[in-house]
Amino acid sequence: MKASIEEIEILAHRSVNYFKLKQESFDPYWHFHPEIELTLILNGSGTRFVGDSIARYEKKDLVLVGSNLPHQWISENIHQGQQEAIVIQFAPSIFEAFPECNEIIELLKTASRGLSFTHPPAFVIKSLNRFHTYNPIQQIGKLMDLLQVLAQQQSYTKLCSKTYALQAQKMQSPHKLKKVLNYILSNLNEKLTVSHMAEYTYMAPQSFCRWFKRNTGHSFITFLNTSRMEKATQLIKESDLSIKEIAYSCGFEHVSHFNRTFKRIKGIKPTSLR
Repeated sequence: MKASIEEIEILAHRSVNYFKLKQESFDPYWHFHPEIELTLILNGSGTRFVGDSIARYEKKDLVLVGSNLPHQWISENIHQGQQEAIVIQFAPSIFEAFPECNEIIELLKTASRGLSFTHPPAFVIKSLNRFHTYNPIQQIGKLMDLLQVLAQQQSYTKLCSKTYALQAQKMQSPHKLKKVLNYILSNLNEKLTVSHMAEYTYMAPQSFCRWFKRNTGHSFITFLNTSRMEKATQLIKESDLSIKEIAYSCGFEHVSHFNRTFKRIKGIKPTSLR
């Protein structure tokens, strides 16, 4: 996927940009930037989109997003004030002058597909929580320490497909794609069809399907159903809604269809997850 570019102005004056997010919800914001990004979820849950990867995120979710790789975290606003994250952004070039950082540079190259660290080391979690207490020079040194530890980890998952990572920079109509994706993700509870989306984008149905597949790596139906199942997973785990109510809130008119789709994508029945 490709999206509109985000310019991080602070990095014109500093090598490392640190900030902490704490808000009621993480809303659709499909974007990319040249800087590498390390994101740690401190609290909350929802759906994480990195390239053509669509997956659930929860507390202690740690992801390293490569340069110019589109991404977004979207929460289902079940519990207000529960979404909290630490974000560090930095230019990959700050390590290129040091031969000692070759291991880190290789890690950043691998991050072109997005990396999810299944079991973040306690040192990494502690350092990220204390990152704001370091002065700018200390932050550079601490970032090196963090990345060195992560480079030696074996338990990480490459998120987006290799094909997508290679084609990401060649995608067309980035602003249009961002608008379409945000519309879909903001209206998962509605009846969204190919005809509806074709009309929304002023395209013929077949043209829309080809354009969507080319730019996202997913067919429209696959993207829609996968996104809905991630939303449903969160509702099943964190809400008191019945399976029927969850099915309707995820845009399904029939519970039987919802159950079949959920089992096909998740591998288990919704009732088994609960």
